[in-house]
Amino acid sequence: MSSNPEPRYFLRSKCLCSLSPSAQKEKVLMQNSASKECGICGEIIMKKPDTKDRKFGLLPNCQHCFCFPCIRRWRQTPGFGLHVIHGCPLCRTVSQFAYSSQFWYDNKEEKDAYITAKKLELEKIPCKYFRNGKGLCFLDQDCPFLHAPSTEDLNVDSVRSEGGSTSTMRTDIDIIDIPILTLIHLNFQF
Repeated sequence: MSSNPEPRYFLRSKCLCSLSPSAQKEKVLMQNSASKECGICGEIIMKKPDTKDRKFGLLPNCQHCFCFPCIRRWRQTPGFGLHVIHGCPLCRTVSQFAYSSQFWYDNKEEKDAYITAKKLELEKIPCKYFRNGKGLCFLDQDCPFLHAPSTEDLNVDSVRSEGGSTSTMRTDIDIIDIPILTLIHLNFQF
């Protein structure tokens, strides 16, 4: 008889050996993220009252931990220069963008891999400022979104609706497969 007071089903749920490698990695990330506190508000991010606020704000050039709502507010603070608002609130290391993530990455290589994957997804989404060459994106070459001069440069299909009108639909990405990612652009107004 085991002297462990935890029920057998609870012990089984803690075991990682029965999970697939990707599920094991996700479970470890979740466990590592569970107790992380935001460097601005001081709250445990995974225990925030509003579930939509339970996201981490990843800064590519810094390893300080923030919740995404706090780092977003920091980066939108009026009256400070770009160097200040794009700097980490704790160490002032500048990062052009902040990425939201449901997990915290202690390992820099894992965090960089996550951010690289997000950038590849963003390259497929048209930039809302560039507007197919009709607008102006203030980030120019630094913008992670797609700058295509027209829909002809995208993989598109014409789709005829029931009413007979033709519309264009992107076929190179599946919106359902893109995880929710909020990317903070620089603080310019158009």
